[in-house]
Amino acid sequence: MAEHRRHKEAAVDAEDYPRAGRVRDEEKRVERARSELIREWAATVDPVDLAEAVVSLRELVAALRNFRN
Repeated sequence: MAEHRRHKEAAVDAEDYPRAGRVRDEEKRVERARSELIREWAATVDPVDLAEAVVSLRELVAALRNFRN
C-alpha cells in the first residue's frame, strides 16, 4: 500500500492525473483485499489469546528498550 501511495504521489507531482487515478483505484483494491483478509483472520482468533499475546509483546518490547538503554 505504501508503494501505491508513493506511485500515486509521483503521478500527481508529475501532473499525470490519469495515471494517478489508476494507481488510486489499484490502491483502493489492495486496501479492500487487505481488509477482507484481516476480517477472515479475525474470525479464527480467540480475542483472549490475542489480548494475552499483545500484553506479552508489550512486555518484551519494554524489556528490550530497557536492555538497550
